[in-house]
Amino acid sequence: MFGITQEQIAAFGSKLLMVVGGFAAGYLLAMLAGIGYDKMLSKKPSSPLLHTWARRLGGLLGALIVAFLVFRGGGFGTGNGGSGGGTANSTAPGTGTIGGTSTSTSQSTAAKPSERRIDIEAIRVTIYAGDEVEKGTERFYRLDGEGSNVDRGRVLAVAADRKREGSKSVVVVYSFGREAGTKTIAFADLETDLKQLKIQFLSDEEYREFARKGQ
Repeated sequence: MFGITQEQIAAFGSKLLMVVGGFAAGYLLAMLAGIGYDKMLSKKPSSPLLHTWARRLGGLLGALIVAFLVFRGGGFGTGNGGSGGGTANSTAPGTGTIGGTSTSTSQSTAAKPSERRIDIEAIRVTIYAGDEVEKGTERFYRLDGEGSNVDRGRVLAVAADRKREGSKSVVVVYSFGREAGTKTIAFADLETDLKQLKIQFLSDEEYREFARKGQ
């Protein structure tokens, strides 16, 4: 209703408790000072009324000191800008007026760097082994969309060309024929060469997760 949040009310209450504590501390110190004065200096009891007023003044002084320290930044506010319900015109990047109605702009409309969409180009390759490969050749790979097997050099050339274009993040997504797997030489050699090119080599499952995070 008045633009005051629960956090600001709690902070104000905490400050009030500090002031009360300052009064109690001042009251106690004044009482101890009066007793010490009677025993060490005057050598006789002072007037009870004098003690009473000394304790009250000590408590008041303690409360005033604490109040000055904790409230010098402003009223309900927890910072240095006064009440949280004010209408100050100070502005900060990405926000509107401080106090009153929020007019947040860039933070609500612009995606953070980690949330921006990543454009991905996936080069799909199937890896073969054994009887699936023509004897006497090293054509262990077939690129998606091509009708025949190719060697590792062809796969690397395609991946390097796509990366040089620079418009998208290039990844190579692999699958296997009947006899190939991650323990075959064809897989290990291609993985090593792609690492040197700094191109990610992903399974279908890894690629789906990578693409999901990039959206």
